[in-house]
Amino acid sequence: MRNAILRAAKLHDVLIFVDDDQVTFPGWLGEFLKMRDRYPEALVSGEVRYQLPIGADGYVRAWYLRKLSTRNEQPLKSTGTGNLLIPMSVLGKLGNAEFDIRFGTMGGEDTDFVYRLTMAGVEIIYAKHAYVHETVPATRATRRAVRQRIIRQGMIRARLGMKFHGRPAVLAGGVARIIVGGVEYLWHMLRTFNPSPLVEGRLLTGVGYVVGGLGVSSDAYGGKR
Repeated sequence: MRNAILRAAKLHDVLIFVDDDQVTFPGWLGEFLKMRDRYPEALVSGEVRYQLPIGADGYVRAWYLRKLSTRNEQPLKSTGTGNLLIPMSVLGKLGNAEFDIRFGTMGGEDTDFVYRLTMAGVEIIYAKHAYVHETVPATRATRRAVRQRIIRQGMIRARLGMKFHGRPAVLAGGVARIIVGGVEYLWHMLRTFNPSPLVEGRLLTGVGYVVGGLGVSSDAYGGKR
């Protein structure tokens, strides 16, 4: 689907991707176009403001609301295509300006696409005021779901790493993250006795790196396979 959209947009100046569960608001497009005028050769990543179920605990809120402190016009290292403006002119920097369909239902083809653009020298700029709202269903607003999501993101990064750097580097990076993240997690728990996804993130990402580096894949809406 995304590749069909890319082909349909090739005669236009910009393309903006919005996920099907995201809602835009008046002024959203104008804010994007302002940023496009300031950074005509950059990807512009708009803010996503998550609407969590009533009663979602602090752990879940910390994960979903973690990016709200990002400054307007701050450069980013990576992003997905949810609420993303792409100047069509930058696609010429890619030899193959398409999403890699081999990622399949695991997800991550958008992360791969953006990563290839950044490797070609394209910047990502954060647009705080070009925001959308996204409602998080109750099934995704649990500690278990958040932890699974962090691990899956690590698996996606592992797949990217193997594509560009090879399996040994990915596995070594995963083990290093598990060791460092494990120490950080233990120290945090000894001091606070309060689990935090922002502290657990390195450890869980490392688990995802190792699992993904060993060839296990996972559906975005299902389980491992």
